[in-house]
Amino acid sequence: MYKLQRTLYANEYRKEDPTYQPNPFITKEKKDIKSNNMTIKTYVQTIHKDALKIIKTPPKHRPNLTLDEKAALQDLRDDANIVIHPADKGRGVVIQSYQQYKCEIMRQLNDTSTYRKLTYDPVLAFQNKIQQLIDMGLQAGYIDSNTAKYLLVIHPIHPVLYTLPKIHKSSHNPP
Repeated sequence: MYKLQRTLYANEYRKEDPTYQPNPFITKEKKDIKSNNMTIKTYVQTIHKDALKIIKTPPKHRPNLTLDEKAALQDLRDDANIVIHPADKGRGVVIQSYQQYKCEIMRQLNDTSTYRKLTYDPVLAFQNKIQQLIDMGLQAGYIDSNTAKYLLVIHPIHPVLYTLPKIHKSSHNPP
């Protein structure tokens, strides 16, 4: 609800300034935008009341799994000897042995035409290079300090290796 209200107020605010051009590199402002527009206030209050009614009314749903099926599914999830993944194409689910999955990962990693073994973690080097480029852009006046803050990632996400079984190629031993 808050996001809807904030968006409506922001759109109203932008309409009042025809020269407004948003900067895609600036993070969202933290301050609240206020408005005296009674139409927006009434609309937001009505939506808020309707949403509260929906939240207070418990949903009437029937589970699509029996208790035995739920227990079996939980047993599969807890089994460390198997890996459950979505199929590469379509909406299928693949259950394969952990050993088979590990062999496929190792087969791909041992392909020296695609991968090479690293002796260090390159993420810090990439981060430093990006920092240098951002600093150069800032000093040259290509970007402002807000854009520089937006572009700089303090805690980069390290990549995670995984593979999706390609059951359209082989259903018994998917690559």
